[in-house]
Amino acid sequence: MRKIILITTLIILSVTFSNCSKDEAISENQTLNINGQWKNVGYYDDIVNPNSDPNYADNFYLVPNGITITYDNNNYSSTYLGNPYQSGVYSVTNDSLLYYGSEIQGKITKLTSTVIEIMNLQQLGGVRYEKVNSTPTISGKN
Repeated sequence: MRKIILITTLIILSVTFSNCSKDEAISENQTLNINGQWKNVGYYDDIVNPNSDPNYADNFYLVPNGITITYDNNNYSSTYLGNPYQSGVYSVTNDSLLYYGSEIQGKITKLTSTVIEIMNLQQLGGVRYEKVNSTPTISGKN
């Protein structure tokens, strides 16, 4: 009887801890919702293997006056230093690719309630945005 209780407890704990970073994991069977306002805070010159803490990563560089982008349903608008910069239609594919119109912007590699990272597919680098307001979500597909 003790073995059954121990095994059941271990299974429950492993499932609980495996779901702790669920909002960071992006898989192909999830729909990404990036609605909200995001500010570019930095960029990676090597996002393939970034350090877990961008403030200490050798390959992460802060951007003091980054672009602010607002995603709302299928529309986006951006400002730079308080002035309108770009706007249009965006989409996110099942494999986490971000498009502005028909032009690919990159692949979303990290999405949490406070951070979104987008890898440039033509180079090794990428950009990091932090939430200004609103909350991004990852929800399962039906």
